[in-house]
Amino acid sequence: MIRTVLLASVLIVGGCATVSSAPVSSQAAAPSAPAPGLSQAQVAQGFVDAIVLGCAAAAEAGKPVSEIAGTAIVRDDGRPAMLKPRNGGTAWAPASAKGIVTIDEGPAECEVSAYGPPAQAALNAAGEALAAKGFAVSSPMRTSGGIFFVTYSKQAGGRTVSVSLSGNDPGAPGMRSRFSTLGARVSAK
Repeated sequence: MIRTVLLASVLIVGGCATVSSAPVSSQAAAPSAPAPGLSQAQVAQGFVDAIVLGCAAAAEAGKPVSEIAGTAIVRDDGRPAMLKPRNGGTAWAPASAKGIVTIDEGPAECEVSAYGPPAQAALNAAGEALAAKGFAVSSPMRTSGGIFFVTYSKQAGGRTVSVSLSGNDPGAPGMRSRFSTLGARVSAK
């Protein structure tokens, strides 16, 4: 969650763009800046795509994202230094929402972060897409002061693929972001 809040803060301060605004200058339209003019629905769909077509698909196949990424999931090497993946991970993004939705692929987990759309609706959309791919709820939706958590899992290739989703809307206790934040953590054991 901290990285998601940092992402939102850096993009607000550095790019002077919001999810639904046009770029303020040509500098705001740089490759590492948020994709201007995206609706909340487009960002939510990018979040779902990053999970289903990126992290979960790779975990199910037992392969890195680079081996399953098509045109929907692209490299995202132009991020600011503070948003680079930890521990030598690889930066990816859904092509449709690059700059607002990020994928950090590490050796043991794949993480997706986004900001903007209403959290519960975006998590529900991700859950529906995961269910369509055979994932089942392993830990039902819980809420705590405007913060949402839910986990899905599936058996694939002799491993359990787990997708933990979390999110919060603005004003949730302990959260500083003016925007909703979304996160997903995908692992296979």
